[in-house]
Amino acid sequence: MENQKCDIYKITSIKQISESLFQISVNSVSTFYLRKNYLHNQNIILDVDIELSVDEFEDCVNAGLAFSAEKKAMEYLGKTEYSRFVLRNKLQKKEHSISSINQALDYLEERGYLNDSRFAMAFLRNRSITHFEGRNRLMQELLQRGVDKKIASSQIDEFFSEKSEVEICKKALEKLQRIGKKEEKIYAALERLGFNNRVIREIL
Repeated sequence: MENQKCDIYKITSIKQISESLFQISVNSVSTFYLRKNYLHNQNIILDVDIELSVDEFEDCVNAGLAFSAEKKAMEYLGKTEYSRFVLRNKLQKKEHSISSINQALDYLEERGYLNDSRFAMAFLRNRSITHFEGRNRLMQELLQRGVDKKIASSQIDEFFSEKSEVEICKKALEKLQRIGKKEEKIYAALERLGFNNRVIREIL
């Protein structure tokens, strides 16, 4: 999608894909998709033979770039859950602009496609399959992925309402013993795995 430089920008064709998504051609040269939600000027008329001012054309181009970021984000979300922070970083690596990314992620959050609470719970459940970790370590992992501390704390509380931290700590202990961890180093190892003193003392 190239930004033309001319005096007149006329919409030469338009196709409505959904309620807010359009495919438009300008001057029969620039063809791109845009979502009306991303237009700063919501009064722009999208119709054949409508002439756009320079600012209106720029607005349409930027809306198209935001939709491009949205489309890429949905590709990622179609495979697995992501936190907003991680998804933003992935889109930046694909050279989408910060403005386009923020618009797209706001739109996806509003419609429930992107949700940090849902990501946090999915992360906790998936990680528990192969890792035996306590609250402190899990909190650290979620914060590193950009999840808000309150959201992380709430989801960890819910996770441990379903699973016993003591039982998970026992599995961690068994694993440490299997790999030959010396007894005098087990307490510190369990602490590094995020278990608090109360839980560790209970299983030892």
